[in-house]
Amino acid sequence: MKHSGRAAAALTALAAVAVMPGAVGVASAATVPGYRTADDATAVKGSPSRADAPELKPGLHTDTLRRGQQKYYAVTLDATTNAYFSVVAAPRPGTKVEDYKDQFTISVQDSGGQPCGTDATPSFHGGGMAYPIADYATRRIGSDRTQCQKPGPYFVVLTREGSATSGPDAWPVELDYLQEPPIKGSTPPRPQPGTWSTATPLPGPPPPSAGPRAAPASTTRARSPPVSGRTTSSRARPASTAYRWTGVSSSTSARSCPTRPPAPRISSPTRSG
Repeated sequence: MKHSGRAAAALTALAAVAVMPGAVGVASAATVPGYRTADDATAVKGSPSRADAPELKPGLHTDTLRRGQQKYYAVTLDATTNAYFSVVAAPRPGTKVEDYKDQFTISVQDSGGQPCGTDATPSFHGGGMAYPIADYATRRIGSDRTQCQKPGPYFVVLTREGSATSGPDAWPVELDYLQEPPIKGSTPPRPQPGTWSTATPLPGPPPPSAGPRAAPASTTRARSPPVSGRTTSSRARPASTAYRWTGVSSSTSARSCPTRPPAPRISSPTRSG
């Protein structure tokens, strides 16, 4: 959706407030840039009733929405095209809002007022800070759907709710109407149910093993015998210490696998004359 990238850019702008050397980093509403609607958007004025609702065409539109207002916009849909309606509501920086209470709802309804899907209701969660909020609603075509499948008139409905202590100013609104063309050719069939089992598989047989190989040990590090990669076993007497050694390759840490220590040199005693 186009609105997600535009809303993210606005939030980035709110955070990117320059702090001059020696100044306190506190931004005022006058220094924080507001959300800028698309230059090529078409200005419309929603109606409080279906009878006078303006007709929307695919593309971007702008309007305003006051607290307690409900506005209708008319669209004509066929029986094959999916329609998406995304809305960004962008109060001016510094507008007083109350978390979880100041919000708007977007809904797509048929001519009888029945919703075509789940309504979307974004709200504020920024500790009373005003910033752009956005969401979308759809009219979708599908064999598993029963509502809003016929061609004819439909309505996009925007409703704003809010606390009586919040700012009274109207919110600028940007509405994007997108169409998804139908699939060309025949609709692919549904995948057949799988034949796999969801039960936990039974444990398999243990891997083959040659078993431990007996290897002697030494009571001194200097005479400790080498150990290969296979598992070894030997007997150790009580209160005794057994030593073995293994080589260290270039990819093995010497901290975890010490090399065999060099055997001490034993020199013959020198006879004095």
